Amino acid sequence: MALPGHVRLVAQDEEGILDLAAITAQVTGGARVYACGPEGLLRGLADISSGWPEGTLSVERFSAAGSDAAATDRPFIAHLRKSGLTIRVEADESILDAIIRAGVKRECACLAGTCGSCETRVLSGEIDHRDTVLTADEREAGEWMMVCVSRAAAEEIELDC
Repeated sequence: MALPGHVRLVAQDEEGILDLAAITAQVTGGARVYACGPEGLLRGLADISSGWPEGTLSVERFSAAGSDAAATDRPFIAHLRKSGLTIRVEADESILDAIIRAGVKRECACLAGTCGSCETRVLSGEIDHRDTVLTADEREAGEWMMVCVSRAAAEEIELDC
């Protein structure tokens, strides 16, 4: 199915499995590739796009990407600047759950780190990013995190909420 503006939707049951190498061979500087689909498709695109400029590939997932099995959840302290609260985030809860438990309202649509609705500014502290929203550059900058899945990588973190 072709749509105006160089957009093409491909249904596997109608056209078969995509030849990602052939389709992406046409990607040139300044192009943007948007993809939504099953994890296998998105992993294939991530592999092919590894040499592309940051931000060329944007994906939307139906579910969260596989989590890091080596990650160890442990409790930590979150300082909430705007609310003036200091809360303990337990090993078995998300920052979002702890924030809500403390009575602070926070939006979140997916609870899986895929939509970006819970994005929160980090004022200080290291982040254990577990979302699929932020780019590698954004993660390295350490200014934002998705509080529904990501955690503090140290004993404390300060958030702007």
